[in-house]
Order: sequence, then structure tokens, then C-alpha cells
Amino acid sequence: MSLPPTSSNYVQDVFHPVLILLLVRRPLAVPLINRQSTFRGAHQLNRDAFPEGFKFNFDAYRFSISWSRIFPNGTGSINWEGVDYYDRLIDYLILQGITPYANLYHYDLPLALHKEYLGWLSPKIVDAFANYADFCFERYGDRVKNWFTFNEPRVVSALGYDNGLHAPGRCTNCKFGGNSTTEPYIVTHNLILSHAAAVKRYREKYQGFVFGTAASAYQVEGMALKGGRGPSIWDAFEDIDIMKKFNFDAYRFSISWSRIFPTAVKRYREKYQVDQKGKIGILLDFVWYEAYTHSANDEAAAQRARDFHIGWFLHPLTYGYYPKSIQEIVKDRLPKFTADQVKMVKGSYDYVGVNQYTSYYMKDNGVTNPKPVSYQDDWHVEFKFDRDGVPIGPRAHSGWLYIVPWGMYKAVTYVKVNYGDPVIILAENGNVTLPEGLRDTKRINYYRSYITELKRRSMMVRR
Repeated sequence: MSLPPTSSNYVQDVFHPVLILLLVRRPLAVPLINRQSTFRGAHQLNRDAFPEGFKFNFDAYRFSISWSRIFPNGTGSINWEGVDYYDRLIDYLILQGITPYANLYHYDLPLALHKEYLGWLSPKIVDAFANYADFCFERYGDRVKNWFTFNEPRVVSALGYDNGLHAPGRCTNCKFGGNSTTEPYIVTHNLILSHAAAVKRYREKYQGFVFGTAASAYQVEGMALKGGRGPSIWDAFEDIDIMKKFNFDAYRFSISWSRIFPTAVKRYREKYQVDQKGKIGILLDFVWYEAYTHSANDEAAAQRARDFHIGWFLHPLTYGYYPKSIQEIVKDRLPKFTADQVKMVKGSYDYVGVNQYTSYYMKDNGVTNPKPVSYQDDWHVEFKFDRDGVPIGPRAHSGWLYIVPWGMYKAVTYVKVNYGDPVIILAENGNVTLPEGLRDTKRINYYRSYITELKRRSMMVRR
């Protein structure tokens, strides 16, 4: 699981506090993380870090925009230095032929919103998030055509408000307060509504039909930034002699309107930016849960686990309501969608991002507490990691991660079969390597085996 977003001048260009910092400042909350390197980001993979001429050969790059980097207080005043950082990142990706995939939220709630109204616990945050998303769509959407609203929102709800391991560290009997029987469900409800509100903005204001091309849109945006004669990615070709090296005998070029009339940008935004023709979705983590035995009780336990995990979000986003098992167990503790909210939430994605790493066995625990205890307890399951002493898969370098390639196949198949055959983007998968491990055969085999299972699923679809 990747860390929240940052950049090389994150501190230098005015540091803006995010809620996750509360976690880092709690010494025992993150015992497995080197706190000196917690906020390392893509900026540290600079040109000097690799041999001359080294290339990753990536054709796509997913990154997260930091909400507080754009709006230090969550709303209101804008940090234009932060805005410019993402402009430069996106422009450079496109210049290198790399397609940007932008995610809007990765555990980094602006601290000001938590202090003001407890962040995700308040319905006020829905409009705040939608406004932040709207700004990003307007600013970057001429170049970014692939969006995600949230990365692993379930982790926010479960680890932030059920067991308190993540910021803001809330749970029943936690130092920072909380109620593990209700708050995780309230937070998830507001996360879903925030996602749907952002998607609604995008579809109504920006998605539309393409006007011109992405390259033309980039030039209109870029050329007017500095008085109508800003730097261009094409300025490198001012020496026409270089064109001879391409063996061209003709050259088609475009005149940038905004270099002649800078007000074209304003006209473009007001009349045509609605037609960005991008796509938007959400990133959901999904551990595959296999029944411990073939008994009816264990099969039901595995299904409950799937419902409480990926179904908690994907079911309402697909069908407009929470899974029946969650409704039956959580009862009045589960928030309800209004009729208008159902219309907004249902179908609010163009694709689903799935983060899939591992799998566990699920056993019915045979116990139902008469009084609710927590979101995790509501599952009514027992986690098992082996059958008769045989592990579900080899243990990876991360304590929670077992290498279970067939779980990838089952997880992807489950989403395709149960949620209307959506387009799936496998957004995260991997295994931590050891620092000195240059010959990392375990991780090589991990990737090979998981990709094989993913390919097996894709080949079945083609048939």
C-alpha cells in the first residue's frame, strides 16, 4: 500500500498540515515504519538517483493530489505554489509520453477540517470535497483524462475510526475519542456521498464530448500563463535544422491562439472546457476471502467478509444500497441514503480500481455479541491463515501479506460477476523487498504468478 502524496518542496513552499501527521507523531502507532522516511515521494526518484540513460518504460503513472496542498484549510484560499507543482508534474508526464492517472484523496484530510467539524464524521465535508475535486477537474482536466476520487476509502473508515491505528486514531476507548460501533459507518457514508458528488460535478461540468484535442487544450492552457507568451514544450524545436534529422520533408504546426489573444483561455474555460471527455472511478482495496471449509456457515462467513470489505462501497455505488448482510447486522447503526442520494450514488463510476495483494481464509466464529462492539466484530468471522497447518500461501516480507496468486483470479472474477462486469484497473499489487535484495527472486515470482492469474482471467473473458 503506497504512502500519501508529497513532493520535493512540500515543506519549503509552505507546509500545510494534514490529519495523517497525528499518526506519525504517535510513537507506537507505526512501529513498522521508518518515521524518517514516512513521507518520501516521487520527488526523490529524480534524475540523479539512476544511471545516465536509465528508463522505466512506463506508459502510465498514478499519483495522488494532496487536498491541503491545494486548499491549506480544506476550503477557501488557494496555495498556488502547490497548484503549480501538479501543473509541472502533469505537463512533464505528457511530454515524456506517460498518461497521468490522478487520484484526489489518499488518507490526507486537511487538518483544519478535522478541527472544524471532525472531518469525515460530518456531512459538511461532502460539499468541501466536491469543491476541491471541481477545482482539480477545471485546472488539470484538459490534460488528465483518468481520475480516481479516493484510494482505499475503507482503510480510512476501518483503521481510522474502528481500531484507531490510522489517523485520526478514533475508536471506542481510544485516546482521541470515538465509537467503533457507529463512526466507521458514518464515515463510509460520507465518503460514498463525497465520491458521488465529485463524480456528479465531473459528469455535468467537464466530462462531455471532446472539443479539439488534448494537445490543443494543453497549448491553450499553457501559452497564456505568462502574458500570452509562456514557455512551450515545443520551444525546443525553434532551431529548424533539427527537423532535418527526422528526415521530414514537410511539417504541420499549430498557431497558439492564446499567444495572439491571451483571452482565449477565458473563452475556452467558459464555453468548451465542459468537453474534457475523461473518465472517473474509485480505488478499492480487496483481500480475497476464501471459505475455511465447505460448510454452509463458513461459506456464509466468507461472503459476509466480502460484503463488509469491498461490498461496503461497491454495492451502493453499483446498486444504490448497502449489501443485505450489512443491513441485517448493523441495522439502525447504518446510515440510509435518501431517494435523491440513491440517484447520485448509483452508477457513479466509469471504472473500478482494485488494489489486490493477498487472501485469507474465513471461518464462521459461531458467536454473535448481543451488544455491538465494532465494525470488525460485525463481520462475525474468524480469520484463518492455514488449513491443517498448511499456510494459505508463502509468507511475504510484510507480516500481513501471504502470496496467494489464485486469490487475484478470484477477486477480479468476483467483481466482474457481481457488479455488472465493470472495467477494472488493477491499481495496486506488490510485495516489499529487502533493502539489500538485488536478486529478489521472491518478489519476481510474486509478480509473475499474480500476473499469470490476471492474464488467465482476461483470456477467459475473451472467449
